Amino acid sequence: MLDRNAGIISVIDPVTHEVISQFANSIPDANSIVADNINGLLYVAGDADSIAVYDPQTQQQVAAVDVGSPMTSLAFNPNENLIYAANPAGSAIQVIDPATSAVLGSIPVDHPRSLRFNASNNTLYALGDENGEGSLYSIDGSTDAITGVITAGGTDSITLDPGSHNIYLTQTSNARIAIMDDQTFEITGSIAIDGNPGASAVNPNTQLLFVNVADVLDGASQMEVIAPSDGSVVDRIPLPNGVYAEDVTTDVQNNLVYAALSDGSALVIDGATNEPLGTAQTKGTEASGVTVMTCADTGGCETGATGATGPTGSAAYNCNASPYAYYVSSESMYGSTPGTVFAVNPATQQVVQSIPLNSASSIAADPIHGVLAVGRGIDGLDFLDIHTGASIAHFSDAESYQVVANNPVNGKVYVQTAAGIAIFSDAPPAYITTIPVLAHYDRPYVDTCTNTIYVIDSANHIAVISGNTNAVTGSFPVPSGTAFVYSLGLDACHGRLYEYGRLTPSTQKFLASFDLHTGAQLNLITLGTAAAYSGSLGVNTALDLVYNNLYPATETAVYDGATLAQVGTIAGAILVNTAVSAKDNLLYATTSNGSDVIVDGVTNQIIATIAPPGGQSIQEFTLGTCGSGTATATAATPITAPAPAPLATPATGGGAKVVIPFGTQTAPAISNDAAGNPANALLITFAGIPPVQPLDASGGITLAADSQPAFSLPFDAVLESIYLTVASHSGCKCQEGAACLPFVQLFTAPPGSNRFTALPQTQTAPATGYSGKAPGGELRAASVRDLGIPLPAGTRVLIVGMIRFTGGDTPPRSSYYNFSGGIALREGDFGVE
Repeated sequence: MLDRNAGIISVIDPVTHEVISQFANSIPDANSIVADNINGLLYVAGDADSIAVYDPQTQQQVAAVDVGSPMTSLAFNPNENLIYAANPAGSAIQVIDPATSAVLGSIPVDHPRSLRFNASNNTLYALGDENGEGSLYSIDGSTDAITGVITAGGTDSITLDPGSHNIYLTQTSNARIAIMDDQTFEITGSIAIDGNPGASAVNPNTQLLFVNVADVLDGASQMEVIAPSDGSVVDRIPLPNGVYAEDVTTDVQNNLVYAALSDGSALVIDGATNEPLGTAQTKGTEASGVTVMTCADTGGCETGATGATGPTGSAAYNCNASPYAYYVSSESMYGSTPGTVFAVNPATQQVVQSIPLNSASSIAADPIHGVLAVGRGIDGLDFLDIHTGASIAHFSDAESYQVVANNPVNGKVYVQTAAGIAIFSDAPPAYITTIPVLAHYDRPYVDTCTNTIYVIDSANHIAVISGNTNAVTGSFPVPSGTAFVYSLGLDACHGRLYEYGRLTPSTQKFLASFDLHTGAQLNLITLGTAAAYSGSLGVNTALDLVYNNLYPATETAVYDGATLAQVGTIAGAILVNTAVSAKDNLLYATTSNGSDVIVDGVTNQIIATIAPPGGQSIQEFTLGTCGSGTATATAATPITAPAPAPLATPATGGGAKVVIPFGTQTAPAISNDAAGNPANALLITFAGIPPVQPLDASGGITLAADSQPAFSLPFDAVLESIYLTVASHSGCKCQEGAACLPFVQLFTAPPGSNRFTALPQTQTAPATGYSGKAPGGELRAASVRDLGIPLPAGTRVLIVGMIRFTGGDTPPRSSYYNFSGGIALREGDFGVE
């Protein structure tokens, strides 16, 4: 929570409803805060000419965005990975790249003052003053083009409800809240308010509107809970005398509503009962904003060793925690036979939860709303609590609920049935409608960025369904001469749809890729006549790879997603059903020989075999997060992995060897100069955020006396080798023909000196840099070996990360990269004391 007068950020525990920590930095006159849940950052705007960027895990400022004048409102676009900032003085909305903390451009809006982004329809909404009147703008999140402007005189703030497609416009002077349809962009009604309405938010779990309402005569305020369908007041929550809510937001996962109050405290409200749970007291005097921090790409958070939801104690959110992988085990897809839903925690490689459920055959996890949807054929459709495994709802009729998929962004579940694609909401679970698209072979595939669903229908067409209107909007192409399409693969990060099927009149199998936005065919390869039906294509967006089996050979092919050229194989298994965790580069797969495995996505090696409870075979996989594994947990079943091979003896031989690991979890930006060479260096430390240090004129580094990220060698040593893995922190946006090349290098200094010089031969860089619009989390590996560099005892060693820009224009630019690896040292005696 943000406080304007005190200039502090407070962290509130959603379990205890208490302030557990406060950021040490002061942000004068701060008025807006927004969570960037893709990159795990917080953006704060105030009266300064720059926007402060914070890492919530370390609670330190890591960057500043120079915007030239104070910003009044911020919004985050998770679909395009962009930050928007309202600049009233410049009559524009600034568009910011989180990867570089640079302003990419601006959208002309007359005196913008309030921003809200709707991820479900990829639209930014802004309040401004077109032609001197209060106006509401709609802006396309993909193109930044203004798509509509309506008069909204007297409107003070915007509240979105993607689930109902309503936009609520608070009009204090008119004592009402206007209702607008986000599909037609037209006012459809209004809610009369007995008083002056202020800050508001919608709880998507209940579809109720929480509004601060002030008495016209004495100014006393209360939080009113309103049912938008008829405007009735469901509950009233009195506020202390003279106190009002400056901002309101909803924690969907924990079903809580937070109101930032003018006295600097935060009111916590139970979203299920609408009852106040407590007030989080801060050191502030006037709260000005509140936001909910969730995990990048999942919407849930784990902290600590227990994997509990939300922060515990004084711990900050750990948004790099591994997700839980949920599996469905069943002997039959449709029969009433024993089945089990169970969960494996990849961090501990143990089964942490087991839920008996007859005929469980298909599953989809919604970590944002904390729900598992399980298709059970003729035994119905079940919704389970993702944390406890408890039953939330059950649906059963003669249609037979088979394969399920979901869109966590808007809480919709899509189920293949005998009558078509049935659509449910999962927060709370409710049947919505059935689209008469008869699907076969494969599940529906959901593009959460555009809220679009792709289904192979019974005529072997790819039906395209709008998640906003629940209507078929068209048909996606298939390769010429296609007889059957067996399965699809979706890569929204790179904008591709993959199709696997059979050509006619032969039995030739094919794998094809299409542009997700234009429908144009990109690549097509044939796989021979014996290639088997694939239960599902595996798509690894982090490494841009596609997986498909090569039956009758006992292996799975690995293809480059861009070209469909085969780049490797996974030996020893035909992966029939595959779920890919791009965050961890792990594949969870059932195989044709009845085993169930975890595959390392980098090495293509099977690293573990899964043993389901009861010895049943796994039917299908889905990826979730934040499962506590405390309820109905079975005894832990460890997953055994092959022991790592021993390190080879170095070619130089002799002496004991030690490996010093290094790594950065969150790092500030590093940059190049106008010639493309490194302008500064990231000093890779062993705790906390690594600092950035400018290089001097001779390319050396001089440390300040109170900054000591280097280490000293305790013995005469020989530097043998360096191994490096680089991960792009977020999307790298290089121009055509250019590449960003991050690398590490060792600098050394004599004992007692802070002046470090480079060891040129230690420069360790990937063979290929990052080019174009590479996705966040994309990995590059590199190594240098057999260096044989003698380093006397006491030598001070500094590990640094830098960036070089090659090709195209070479203006100064900055990017975020995380480095990890190790240096190998051999003990040596070469006569230096």
